[in-house]
Amino acid sequence: MLQLKRITSMSVAIGLAIALLALLGVVLWKVLGIYIDPQTVTERKYFIQSFVIVVIGGTWLLVCAGVVGVLYISRKTLQQKRELEGLRSQEIALSAYLDQMVRLLNDKDRLLRRSERGDEVSILAKGRTLRVLPRLDGERKARVLQFLYEAGLIIKDRSVVDLLGADLRAANLREAYLRGADLSGADLSLADLSGAYLRGADLNGANLREAKLHWADLISANLSGAYMGTTDLSLADLSGADLRNAKELTVGQLDQAYSLEGAAMPDGSKHP
Repeated sequence: MLQLKRITSMSVAIGLAIALLALLGVVLWKVLGIYIDPQTVTERKYFIQSFVIVVIGGTWLLVCAGVVGVLYISRKTLQQKRELEGLRSQEIALSAYLDQMVRLLNDKDRLLRRSERGDEVSILAKGRTLRVLPRLDGERKARVLQFLYEAGLIIKDRSVVDLLGADLRAANLREAYLRGADLSGADLSLADLSGAYLRGADLNGANLREAKLHWADLISANLSGAYMGTTDLSLADLSGADLRNAKELTVGQLDQAYSLEGAAMPDGSKHP
């Protein structure tokens, strides 16, 4: 039944196309006749030849346009297919990672929550985390980070999973709650941390180049040694933050902050 409907629709489309071409041919014939206005036999022959040439040229143009259109549609369809496959692949990778981590969290013989950095299970968890992150987009990277935080695996002073060198580039962490999170050494370049709650977080040595920290709560956060080239600090609260030895941090960036009260400045001085 479906096949019959497709054939019927195609037949109707072909019929309409033929009717349209016929109509265009009639219009072209009349317009060309008015333009040339043949009076003699020779002029009528010339008129017919001109009509044939125009029709052939128009047909070729339509064919070429059709070919280009088909190629364009095919390319767009292929791109959409690749994008869907990419998203599906990311979801599979993320789901597999979360399943593996949950098993490690529930493993009675080597409970991940009670382990320490350097333990076998901690190293295993870090390896799996570092492997999956580069395969994910910004949204899914944020889901990994939120999972690690909520599972208590990246809390400062008792962090189990080391995120040194973790690929969190372009992660979408807008308004994320990451109080006291251990993000030291992580690559957060281009990440969106606008409005994020990072009070007391450890960002020591993190790469924050071109990251957005607009309206972020960075009170008492450790940003010592962090790379902050063109980081957006507009209206960020840096009260009591440690900015000692922060790299590529300019006065202009600091001037945009909401507060620097009590912050340790890049040169080691204390902001009043």
